[in-house]
Amino acid sequence: MKIQRHIFGSRKGYQTLAVTAGLDPRSRRRLESFAFGQTGRADYLDSLATRPAFVCRALDYKTFAVTRVLPGGPDDNGRATLLLVSAVLDTHEWICTLGGDPGALLSQDQLWQWAGQQTLSTVFSTPHRLTEPALDGSAAKQVATLLSVIERAIASGQRVVVPNAPGEADQVFRATLMLLPDQVKDLVSSAYRALNPEMPVDFSWLAEGVSPSGGAEIIIHRLTDETPLTPYAIQLIRSGLADGRIAWDIVRTYQNFGLITEESEPTNVASDPTEPTEPAEANPATSVKPKRIAIGKLAKSAAMPAVLAIAAGAVLGIGIGISFNMGTRINHIQPNMEKNQPAADPKEVSIVQQRNLILGRIILNLDRSDESQIDSAQELRELIERLRKIDPVAAELADLAWKKTALTGELARTK
Repeated sequence: MKIQRHIFGSRKGYQTLAVTAGLDPRSRRRLESFAFGQTGRADYLDSLATRPAFVCRALDYKTFAVTRVLPGGPDDNGRATLLLVSAVLDTHEWICTLGGDPGALLSQDQLWQWAGQQTLSTVFSTPHRLTEPALDGSAAKQVATLLSVIERAIASGQRVVVPNAPGEADQVFRATLMLLPDQVKDLVSSAYRALNPEMPVDFSWLAEGVSPSGGAEIIIHRLTDETPLTPYAIQLIRSGLADGRIAWDIVRTYQNFGLITEESEPTNVASDPTEPTEPAEANPATSVKPKRIAIGKLAKSAAMPAVLAIAAGAVLGIGIGISFNMGTRINHIQPNMEKNQPAADPKEVSIVQQRNLILGRIILNLDRSDESQIDSAQELRELIERLRKIDPVAAELADLAWKKTALTGELARTK
């Protein structure tokens, strides 16, 4: 496994202090965004050596970064600073080799050590999955509840913030990331022991003493909160999660995470999810349709032509549900499934999911305002060519949306 490294810290202001030659400029710029927060608390800074604080996020559709937060040197005014050391790897390795486990990287000391040199060497490592998280009944329930809260947040375009991360929560957070379905492991950004309650990630667990701030885009979830489980979490519980058994086959193959439907909501789930329940009565005259997703913020954005163009694909039988978060946009596509319809061919479902993810990335690029136009254009070309191999018609629609977005931006600049 090839791992690139990036060091971001304070030297007359926060900036890149060192980087491996193999890290492209676009990824480097994304790692230079500083939103983790700041503190001068000695107890927090001293704890970082034994209780890591970190951020997990995709840099693009090909690369994923785990950034560890460490104490930095004092700034020019003698104030404490933070040092952010990032390990960047292939997204496929993050999902398939490491299983979305940040501990597999955090346990490798050579990735986080830095002696002040400006140039770094690429690390070639053979990391392996660590032992499975040890979850008792209480911790398993917390993980299942967190997965349910995250899934509903994805469907509603919100972010999840968990206040106060006590020491025993380390395994709960790690297990939650690992048990996200492989379909979304690279799409859900996260931060652990974060100092900024408004950090733009999908799932943020705050450090001790940091108070969450409310808002329409934020779901504040405390571990003591009672929340109904979603179908995905119920499957894990019924497959033995409460007894410490993890059904990795469900984690690897589950396809509809974040696509919450009226019929899939567990309105009559028993208090013990391991007990079977009768399914809710459904109207046989209607097909399973996703809940309406909040996309009001998108209406005024440059990406609106993309949504209009992709919506035209409904004529071709494409059903689309879109959720937009500050850090991540996830696009879910599900075929229209009538009652008693034969099960979809696994190969066809796989193609639909690939198209789903690529379209989501295209919309993300069209709506970017914090990246250079050159970077976005390069990635858009790559994405559209990937899409063309799967669905030429959808690729043409995406290409048209790109041209319309560019024209809209040009007209706005000339006014």
